[in-house]
Amino acid sequence: MAEVFDFLVVGDCEASLASAAIAAKSGARTGVIALETQRRTGRQSTSSVPNFLWRRLNLQDYGLLLEPVDARVTLLPDKKVIKTFSNTVATASEMAAAGNDDYQFWSSYKDEMVRLGAATIYPVLAGGNSSRNKNAAGFSGSPDSVASVLRLSGAAHDMLKDYFDNADFISHLGANILCPAGFGGGEPASALLLPEFANTHSQRVRSGKDSTSLARILKKICDENGVEFFSKKLSGVAAAGRKHCLVTFKGSDEIRTARLFFADPDRPSSLGINLGSMPLARKNAAQARVVLRLREKIEPPAGEENALFHIIDEFADLENARASADDGRFPDPLPVAFEFTNDGDIVVSVSYCPTYFKEAGEKRDWTGQDRQVLIQLVTERIAQRVEGITGNVKKTEMQITGLSPLNVAWEVSDAEWLIVQPSRHNVIGAAAEMTERLFANG
Repeated sequence: MAEVFDFLVVGDCEASLASAAIAAKSGARTGVIALETQRRTGRQSTSSVPNFLWRRLNLQDYGLLLEPVDARVTLLPDKKVIKTFSNTVATASEMAAAGNDDYQFWSSYKDEMVRLGAATIYPVLAGGNSSRNKNAAGFSGSPDSVASVLRLSGAAHDMLKDYFDNADFISHLGANILCPAGFGGGEPASALLLPEFANTHSQRVRSGKDSTSLARILKKICDENGVEFFSKKLSGVAAAGRKHCLVTFKGSDEIRTARLFFADPDRPSSLGINLGSMPLARKNAAQARVVLRLREKIEPPAGEENALFHIIDEFADLENARASADDGRFPDPLPVAFEFTNDGDIVVSVSYCPTYFKEAGEKRDWTGQDRQVLIQLVTERIAQRVEGITGNVKKTEMQITGLSPLNVAWEVSDAEWLIVQPSRHNVIGAAAEMTERLFANG
């Protein structure tokens, strides 16, 4: 007979672990399915941890120290560099010094985004009819302005052009706001990501040099509260009535659960779960993480050691990358994001990988050669804008999430037990808040 859980989380990223810890502390029997343990290098950044989560999990008692990642830097062609900072005044000053007249509008833009964010509904992606699915009640914000909600139902690119004229600056914002979700900027409702990016909880942080990592601390809290971890390979997910599902592992072990939760929207597609037309879901795009281990440390570009970097030529690169992934091919040029670890290595994120390739009208899965091609494309792209890369890479590593198996499809269109968080900048806080509200409501 299958064991029965109240809450089953797929994945072991920080957002997944935070949700599992909150569910367990609420008294729910909770499990975590670690599809593959997330390998992190050095002090990689995560989204910030909101105050309520610190208090709820008593994170201060575990010696957690988080440092803000202050700068966002985009490396454009012809050695042009665009910077923004978490501080509004610092960003306006940087823009003015660079001759960007849009600095006059930066403060009002940030204020407007905060206001829109407070009036915005962010839907949790859930199977079943949302009118009867109580799991789909996981929304953040309160709709106090219909006009605000309607504005954010449009395209991100159009909204950015309403505020700013400088094409390079719009490209910089687009890369930072849209790349993590694999969006091109022209999709309906992609504007929802703009106000969230302006939220303080969307600021990136990393563990201090003398601090245990956030993931390890959250794993310890889960262990202390009885969360059960499963590392076996999944072989199936099926409805067990309307309100429960049956999760089957390789070897015929089974788990029955009332709620199956994905904090990472890439995970469902990797299991053959099609989210269809659900808003802010990554469509036909996987995400790759490539680690470039260097022989010798190099100086980060633009003199910014504590920064997240993007490489893009123009905003159209995002739309082209989105279309390329849909069409089953690598984008050219390839938009990439990267950061330096405390060990001097470079961790690169590519959000526009195809979930499968198309050749002569036929779909095919990824091969080892495709992975090598992507590593080469990433290395060459970084070397175009960052000095000291060529000939300095001693080893590479790669992980891909969100690949869709071509011959697997699990029907979940009417499943009340499925909860999938959409693409979020404040992924940890949003997942924790949703879980807190879910179990507070019973």
